[in-house]
Order: sequence, then C-alpha cells, then structure tokens
Amino acid sequence: MPAAAALPPTGYYRVQNQTTKRYTYVRDNKGRIDVGATTADYDAIWLIKDDERPHYDPSGIIRLIQKGGSRYDIEAQGTSVYDLIEMLPSIYDVNGQHYRIGGTSNGMTKYLCDGEANLEKELSFPRDAGGTAAQNRQRWDIFPVDDMYFGIKPEVTSEGKGYATFFADFPYTTQSEGMKMYTVVKTGNGMAALREATGVIPEGTPMLMECTGATPSDNRLTIGGTASADVDGNLLTGVYFNNTHSTRHWNVVEYDAATMRVLGLDASGKPAFITAGSDLKYIPANTAYIKVSADADAELRLVSEEEFDSSSAIDGIAADDNAVSIDINGLDITVTASATSAPAAVEIISLAGNTVAKTVLQPSESATFTLPSHGLYILRTPGAARKFHL
Repeated sequence: MPAAAALPPTGYYRVQNQTTKRYTYVRDNKGRIDVGATTADYDAIWLIKDDERPHYDPSGIIRLIQKGGSRYDIEAQGTSVYDLIEMLPSIYDVNGQHYRIGGTSNGMTKYLCDGEANLEKELSFPRDAGGTAAQNRQRWDIFPVDDMYFGIKPEVTSEGKGYATFFADFPYTTQSEGMKMYTVVKTGNGMAALREATGVIPEGTPMLMECTGATPSDNRLTIGGTASADVDGNLLTGVYFNNTHSTRHWNVVEYDAATMRVLGLDASGKPAFITAGSDLKYIPANTAYIKVSADADAELRLVSEEEFDSSSAIDGIAADDNAVSIDINGLDITVTASATSAPAAVEIISLAGNTVAKTVLQPSESATFTLPSHGLYILRTPGAARKFHL
C-alpha cells in the first residue's frame, strides 16, 4: 500500500472492503443522489466475496482519475461515479494502510461503507454512513491492478484451445504465450472472417480471444498501456451489463435468435458464432455478439480473412456429386467412388495451390487421407471440383 498520506495516482485498481473482504464490481450504469433528502442509490456497484472472481471479471477493474487533491472520478464499465451521481468523491488516507471514500454536501460528510455487516454473505451493496457509524466497514483497500493476475476464462473449448469473447473498459494486451486476439471483419456463406490484432487493444473494443489453457491463470492479460492495435472494421458488438437484480437497475441486452450470433460450438464441435438455444435470454455481461440479417446462416464457422476471400472466389466451381462421395472425420477424409463411375483420378488441393493428396479410384473403391491442417480444400475429379472444409 502507499505510504502514509499518499493517495493513489491515476491508474487501474481493484477495490476491496478491508473488513468484509468483498471486492467491488460495477454491474450497472444507473444511480442517483438526492442531496436534499440525503439519500443515494449505489446499487450499480456490487460487493462480492469470491476469491477467484477478481482474476477474470473486468467489471472489477476500476480506473481512479485524480482530479485535484483528494478528489477523484472513478470509472469502470463505460461509466463513472460522476456520470451516476454528478459528484466527485474524495479518497482519504487512513493511517497509511487503508482508505475512506466519501463526499461532503451542505456541510455533511458521509463515507461509503459495505452495507452488509454479515461477513459470510457473498453479495452486498455499498451504503453511506456519517461519523463513526459502520466505521469498520468504511475502510477500503485499493490495490494496483498488477498486484494480482487477470486472465480470460474460456467460454468454449475445442481441440485443446479455449475461446471467449471479451469486452472491457480498459486497454490490454496478451501476456501468456500463445494467446491470440481477433476482430471479426466479414460474414457470409456460413463463415465469420477473423483478423488477428496485435499490440494494445483500445478500451471498449469487443474481441474474440483464443486461449492456450482452461483457466484465467493460463490466459493472462497485461492491463493498461497506450492503444496501438488495428481494430478497424470490427463487426463484434460488446455488452457491458446483464443486471436483472432489481427492477430499478434492470439493464440487459435481450438475445434475438433471428439477428444475433453468439460464440459457441457448431454441429461438428468447432468454435463458431451460432444461433443459441432457448435458454439464452440475455447477452452475458462483458461478452460480444455479431449482428446479422434475418436470413443469415444459423452457424458462422471461424475462418481466416484469407480463407474467407478464397472461398468466395471459388463459389462458382461446379460440383459433380455423382463421381465420388466424401466422409470427414477430424483431419481424415475418406473419398469413395460411385459404383457406376469410370476409374477416377482424385486430387485434393490446398488454398495455397499445393496438392496434398492424390490417387486413382476404381468404381466403389475408397481411400482415406490425413490432411495437414484444418481449413478449406478443393477436391478435384475429372471435369469437376468441389470445396470442403475441415
């Protein structure tokens, strides 16, 4: 913690009540303060006791902006304390070990406290108190964000990799080796084209994250820095809130199966933007979705931008469905000639134009090939061709 009388400089932090050990999370952008009635609504801020949550929930990353002396604005989730109550709170040092957060109006000073005295409860909400009321719950610890790791919690897993959409109100870049960050730049023909982004992602940018492990500890981010990544043309739409706790703070984005696609697994078990089942009513907080037209495909498999463009370029290739049939299992493809066809030369070509498999099949004969990687391929037989995707 900072030394006595030191106040936190502008930066990113986590805030925890010193007595109850509940961390703060911004779950809504609605609030008010009635100076005349000396009442306030702080229920946009949740206080949660959960040792794992601070490592992956972006709503718990708080930006403190020093405005002069002890006055601060407190930002998170695309909103701020000033936006909510049109006042700037003050942060006061307590013996160089903890802080109090409060404000003065009409000669009366009140301090923010954890409104729940029961230390066992998982969820609570802030309240204000004057003087020594609830004094032990007026003390807050303010930890620099780097004091503990922050990582991505995968939403889906396929073939040893995890994937998640991520929408946060802070800049960041990947820290764990092997992680990748993508925007979605094109959709169509049952595909969503990904463009990899490198550098520092700007705050408020929805992204698709490719993870190397199953837990946030495996998929760490570095929070902060100056935005440098190219995220132009991004088709992802981010959502900060999914708050159904009370009517007053109801703040959701309803899921529409006709015009939205969310991250999931397609029929073959591969990551895709899909039409969700009836159990999804609202888009989860701090995730993203793709807006689509009402006639869009139910599943949009993830492909590179190059593969998307190449696939579009060969849409006109003729297909002879009578010459051979194919069966795909992972990276294996089995090609079977029809019983009535003449001996057929079969060739499988990658998008780069390389022949990866070649044989001649007699009528009713089959051959199985293991292809080098997932992606789009072209199967050529005499006088015809078809494209297929592994």
